[in-house]
Amino acid sequence: MPPKKIILAGGGTGGHIYPAIAIAEGLNKTFPDSDILFIGTDKGLEKELVKKAGFPLKTIRVKGFRRKLSFDTLISIKELAHGAIDSLNLIKKAKPDIVIGTGGYVAGPVLFFASIMGITSVIHEQ
Repeated sequence: MPPKKIILAGGGTGGHIYPAIAIAEGLNKTFPDSDILFIGTDKGLEKELVKKAGFPLKTIRVKGFRRKLSFDTLISIKELAHGAIDSLNLIKKAKPDIVIGTGGYVAGPVLFFASIMGITSVIHEQ
């Protein structure tokens, strides 16, 4: 049975977004009745590229970690907590059959909660 609802999570750089768009376009051709949703951030390239490709994009708050402990690290932890809640809410609402992560900080919380919820989860990284 083909997947009906698909989430693609990835972002930040073209190396994460372009493969996600290629996967989405391939899935659209193979399973034209499927609903595809991208989850990314509002600061990465995905904001422009996903829209240009014609796919819906929902955003979550997430930020990379610095290698040194600093005040910015605390902000990153706070953003990760918000991103986790955002991810959980988006997954509950979308009820996907499969979640595909293509990299970037945004993919972590989305794949984590999808996996915990028993949703088929795939990581595509090159």
